[in-house]
Amino acid sequence: MKRKQLILTLVVVLLIGMLCACAGPEVTPSGSDSTPAEPSSTYKDMLIGTSFDPDDMTTWYSDTPAFPAAEDIAKIQPGMTLTEVVHIIGLPQRDVGSGRFILEWELNSDNILRIVFERKIGAEDLPLADSLLIEKIESTETSK
Repeated sequence: MKRKQLILTLVVVLLIGMLCACAGPEVTPSGSDSTPAEPSSTYKDMLIGTSFDPDDMTTWYSDTPAFPAAEDIAKIQPGMTLTEVVHIIGLPQRDVGSGRFILEWELNSDNILRIVFERKIGAEDLPLADSLLIEKIESTETSK
């Protein structure tokens, strides 16, 4: 009898645990045809919908081309941080800098967007991505 009570108690505890695990926070899916969210001034809101973490360089790149639109690229201005850039045009495909932060985004089969970042002086207390500011923006033809 005690053994049956113990098994019954364990089953009830497991069911309650599974129910609690399933009742997590609600996540709104974003489709490709959804309208982009308005820019937000809060740090957390800027990163919603990306795997980008300003503290973790392994999350700064994507193997999937972002193909940023021309109107989004026009929003990118010198002096913006890497976090702001990722919020507007998505994750870059590669880092081509040697000793500098030079990131590339694929535009189409023939063109790439290359952005050169410089480290903001006196920003040691910020995550690295937030201390990197756009120095130069260029669009180049890739060689075939």
